[in-house]
Amino acid sequence: MTVNYSEQLHNVFLYSSQEAERLGNNYVGPEHLLLGILRNGSGKAIDILNRSHVSLSKIKQSIESQIRTDLEPSGQEIPTLKSTEKIKKIMELETRSLAAETADTEHLLLAILKEKNNMAGDLLIAEHLTYEQAKAFIEQPEIIMG
Repeated sequence: MTVNYSEQLHNVFLYSSQEAERLGNNYVGPEHLLLGILRNGSGKAIDILNRSHVSLSKIKQSIESQIRTDLEPSGQEIPTLKSTEKIKKIMELETRSLAAETADTEHLLLAILKEKNNMAGDLLIAEHLTYEQAKAFIEQPEIIMG
């Protein structure tokens, strides 16, 4: 069974590639997915980040300072890392496990948090957002994060 992606999610993936190119990276990694979510600027993932008091500007600056290079954009399609593909697979599993008809930004956020050893997830955890908290927010949106 294939999982359909929301228009917002398609935009996030497009923005992720654009962010990688903008930062002079020759790959799309998990951190670019998070930058794509931030650049999209709306959706459930942003709601979760805001309600969890994650500093979006701090996350963005931290990622950019760690991965920016002086490489000029090649204009060619930028390859996606295996870790990024794994996060997309986890995202699809999360979509199914939550019985959602369409994968959206919140499922991508869950996948970033669930997949260990990636800069994006580590930065979110440093901002005190865990996979469990994000999932609880999706399952029970009335919960106010502390």
